[in-house]
Amino acid sequence: LERSAWCPVCAREFDTMTGVPIVFPNFTASAIADSIRSKAKVARSIRSAAVR
Repeated sequence: LERSAWCPVCAREFDTMTGVPIVFPNFTASAIADSIRSKAKVARSIRSAAVR
């Protein structure tokens, strides 16, 4: 996913006038993904603590 057209952080588009790639970092999508990863980590920690 990273560095592909579907990557929320490094999706690229081209400026039609110059043909130069324009990088539009999508920090909102990146923040959502980080939040999901963080919640999954917390859930795993809680589960492992409950098993002990």
